[in-house]
Amino acid sequence: MSRQIHQGAGWRLGWDQSEQEFQGLLGTDEWAVELTRSEMQDFSTLFQQLARQMTEMQAHLMPEETLACEAQTTRVWLEVAGNTQAYALRMILLIGRKVEGEWSVTATQALLAACDLLPVTAHQI
Repeated sequence: MSRQIHQGAGWRLGWDQSEQEFQGLLGTDEWAVELTRSEMQDFSTLFQQLARQMTEMQAHLMPEETLACEAQTTRVWLEVAGNTQAYALRMILLIGRKVEGEWSVTATQALLAACDLLPVTAHQI
């Protein structure tokens, strides 16, 4: 399948293999941005990395405590903020278009699960 669009309450994620430059799509109900393959790989990798960090922090924090964790490559910066079970996500593209976007606490977990549905694979950073 060359084109995929996944969406839910407050998030959209897509992939179009036939596009030459911008194969990925990220957004919410209000906005969207197209990403290159490398940007989408970075987004997916960093998002999964931050989700793992939040899970690992569960043993060290009280349920009501909140924290923020961030990670970046030369192309993408991400931050998750909230408690270890429910957190929002922010993204900034660092080169080219200089886009900034964010997803609510309610959208973040579904967006994370949808990242696994795309043919673009996370990579080692």
